[in-house]
Amino acid sequence: MQARSAKKKPIEILVDAGSLEKPFYTFQNSQGKSIKSLKINPKKTYIFSRADEASTHPFYISDRGVNQKSTGAIKIKGDGKYDSGITGDESFQLSFKKKQRSKFMQSGELFFYCSSHPAMVDEFLIKRGSKTSTASGSTTSTADAVEAEDSASEPSSSESYGSSYGGSGYGSYSYRSIQDGDVSDIVPADSFLS
Repeated sequence: MQARSAKKKPIEILVDAGSLEKPFYTFQNSQGKSIKSLKINPKKTYIFSRADEASTHPFYISDRGVNQKSTGAIKIKGDGKYDSGITGDESFQLSFKKKQRSKFMQSGELFFYCSSHPAMVDEFLIKRGSKTSTASGSTTSTADAVEAEDSASEPSSSESYGSSYGGSGYGSYSYRSIQDGDVSDIVPADSFLS
């Protein structure tokens, strides 16, 4: 039996015990390295589990909101449910339906939340399509916005971060908890794969 290639292998994400204060949860890669801003790529598959088998603040994901059953655009397999989340040694796998990926990359929202505390909700960064309009009317690619740490000039925060729930903010993705962030803080989760 042949092993899965690095491209096909699910990306493992560890979720901490959670807190009633922002950022509500912190994320780590499978080696335990902290991920400052987790960016979800709809072309990838992710496995979410609890760091140190955390038993507080049951964690879950939905593309509709807190304690809401997801639409058919995403597939979640494993432990927990939209209204009960995961704790302890539970985990679930997140993937995106192939026919929905392009649409999701353009206008999708993906919320993470505590199923016991509705105020503990935030939204993941979503990798968007290759071209979008910025506030100045020019176009930029997702790679330009995310890979800015490798270049001398970084886009302003208004060009890189949206501040709305609907993904209608400026730039190539939205993340409503980052108001005046630094593009260099954005680390795609799959960048940790060897």
